Amino acid sequence: MKQLKQTAVFILMVIIFQQCHNPNDRIYATVEHQFEDSVKKYDAEEFHFTYDGLSPQTSFFVNSKLKFLTLKSSGEFCDSERKYMFAVHGDSVIWTAERVVCNGFEGVQGKSDTVRVVDYLSNLETNYADGKKVSTKKIEDVLDRSYLDRIIRETEKAYNSK
Repeated sequence: MKQLKQTAVFILMVIIFQQCHNPNDRIYATVEHQFEDSVKKYDAEEFHFTYDGLSPQTSFFVNSKLKFLTLKSSGEFCDSERKYMFAVHGDSVIWTAERVVCNGFEGVQGKSDTVRVVDYLSNLETNYADGKKVSTKKIEDVLDRSYLDRIIRETEKAYNSK
C-alpha cells in the first residue's frame, strides 16, 4: 500500500510539472534539435569567440567558414536567442530561428513568448505563440545583414588566426 501511495504521488507530481512548463518549450526544442542535427551532419567545429559582449555567441565552422551561429541577448524586459544556418557553399543565410521571451513592461501585461522560424530557401516565415502555430507567410522583410556581416567577418578572422 505504501508503494502505491508513493507511485500515485510521483505520477501527480509529473502531471503538475508538465502543466507548468511553457508551451513554446516543445516548439523551440524541435528547432534546437534541427540546428544540432545540422551541426552534427556537417561535422562542424565549435569555436569560442564573442564579437559583442552584450550578445554571447556560439559559432560552428565547416572548412574554415562560419556555418552555424547562435546569438543570445538579455535586456531589462526581454531575453532572446537567434540561430542562423548559412549555405554550405557561400555565406547566404538559409535559415533562422528566434525565440523572444518578455516579461511584462509598459503597455504589455504578463509574459510573452514567441518563436519565429524563417526558411529562406522556401521563402516562408512561421510564427508560434503559446505552443501553437500562429501564422505561416511569405517572407516580407529583408534580413539586415550589416551587424551580422561584422560578426561573421570578425569571428572568421579570429578562427582563422588561431
